[in-house]
This record gives sequence, structure tokens and C-alpha cells, in this order.
Amino acid sequence: MPYFMEHNRTMEKLRAGGFALGLQLRSRSPLIAELAGYLGFDYLYIETEHFACSDETIESLARAAQISGVTPIVRTIHSDPENIGHLFDIGVQGVILPHVETPDQARSFVDAAKFPPLGHRGSSASSRAANLGCVDAEEYMEAANRNCLAIAMIETVKAVENLEAILDSGLDMIRVGFSDLSLDMGLLGKQKDPRFLETLRYITGEAARRGIPVGGKASSAESALQYKALGFRCLNVASDLDHLKNTLSPLLRSVREALEG
Repeated sequence: MPYFMEHNRTMEKLRAGGFALGLQLRSRSPLIAELAGYLGFDYLYIETEHFACSDETIESLARAAQISGVTPIVRTIHSDPENIGHLFDIGVQGVILPHVETPDQARSFVDAAKFPPLGHRGSSASSRAANLGCVDAEEYMEAANRNCLAIAMIETVKAVENLEAILDSGLDMIRVGFSDLSLDMGLLGKQKDPRFLETLRYITGEAARRGIPVGGKASSAESALQYKALGFRCLNVASDLDHLKNTLSPLLRSVREALEG
């Protein structure tokens, strides 16, 4: 029986040496989640660190994403193993954990995200991710270990200092939090500073040596090329609310000026 956990569009692209592009979803809209796949995005970055989103909504967003084939990934604020396993059980295919700074944090995260022998994630052969128990449990757990992604955010100086040990913990991917890392380095708003760029090169270089993809954010084709040159292979293309704001604000202004001018 085919089921969505057999495939992960994002990791299939990355494992083939390509690039993955994603949309950060802040609006909690299943329609936009579904549309993202039809538009050609590889992954949906469901934001719950800075925006509220219930478990039921995350499940609905994951279901909508799977309809159009886009990989549902959620950034959580809860690092406890029960929460990590729960998010995978309801259907997401990647969990991003912010502010990972030590190898112990990274290992605990991987341990919660992976079934044995890779970790100690609690099994539920009747979860939504296992097609409510309608697929073979062993087959499901093997597919989940391959396609459920543990993704750590690297966004502090301490994380960079511990980077090599963090990368050796079994993570599937890391993401760099540009704003938080530059802030922690005393370089907020100076992300083209040579010191910051050298840090990014160090991060991507160490990750590449271990075959671990690195993600970030690009708001234009020009910035995407710059991050490609630095070694990034997985990039958010802004967010749904940013696109709405940037499109609707000038449109409203121009129409209002035309009618009132």
C-alpha cells in the first residue's frame, strides 16, 4: 500500500545533489499549504516558534501539504521527546529545533526523532503517519527513519563553538538562524560582514564534510546565488505573510492614489 512516508521531496532532491526551496507558513492556512506544493515548493516550513499553532492545525497543514506533495516541516519550541515523536506521529516529515547549542541537546533530539536502532522514539503503529495502522509496522519505521528529519538550528556563538560535535550527533540537516547568530556575534544587521560570512563558510564546510545539508533563508534570486556560493543547499523563499504584505501594500496604495488623486 503506498503511503506518504515513503517519499520526502526535499530529501530526495538534496540526496541527489540538488537544491530545496521552501515557503515559511505563518498564516496557519491549509489552502496556502496545499498551494505551496502546486507552485513547486519542495518544503513547507510551518512556523510555531514565533506564531501560535495548535497540534490539530499542524496536522491539518501536514495533510494539506501531502495532498500536493510538498514536505511538511515544523519548527517547534518544545524539545521534550514526547513532543518530537508526537509531531512526527501526526504527519510532519521534519522537525526543526531552535537554539541547539550542545552535542547533548543534539543527541537527545535525534534520539527522540528516530526509531531503534537509530534512537528511542516511541512507536505507534496506528498513528496517522503510519496510515492509521494500515501499513506494515516494520516497513513504516524504516521509512520514517529515512524520511523523518531531525533539523537543528545553529544560531549562537556557543553552537558554532560546538559545531563539529553537534554535527556528529546523527542530525539529518542543520539550519542557520541568520538574525539570531549575527545578533549573538554582535553583528545584527551586518550579515555581509566578513566575520559573519567566514562563520557561515565554516558551518557549511564542516557540514559538507559530513554530508549534512545546511539550510537558511533567501529573499531573492541574487541572495540565493550568494548563499549557494557559501554552501547552502536548502533555502526558505520568505514567508506567506511577507509575500502578502509586500504585494498587497503597494497595490492598495496605488489603487487608493488613483481613486483619490
